[in-house]
Amino acid sequence: MRNEKRTLSYKELGEIDHLYSKANSIHDEARRQLQSYSFDLAVRRSQEAVELHIKTIFRLTGKEYPRSHDLEKMIYDISMLLGGYGVSREEVARMVL
Repeated sequence: MRNEKRTLSYKELGEIDHLYSKANSIHDEARRQLQSYSFDLAVRRSQEAVELHIKTIFRLTGKEYPRSHDLEKMIYDISMLLGGYGVSREEVARMVL
């Protein structure tokens, strides 16, 4: 697979920024839940934040987010695409974990 530069429209950039901001907001909420010892809610909100961050990466790279939650098949393609943005395979592996 070739790494081709992708041009994003302002609308796409706005949608990506919205997803990223929402993921960060939910992550902050998860942190507050953790600090108040609401572990079940902290885990739920953390999972939601991670899913939104992953969707953000898919949107940024122009890939369709898979309907199944099995991302294993897409990991290699995504790692190659993110390499074009300076993200190493090790960093992708940490994201997956």
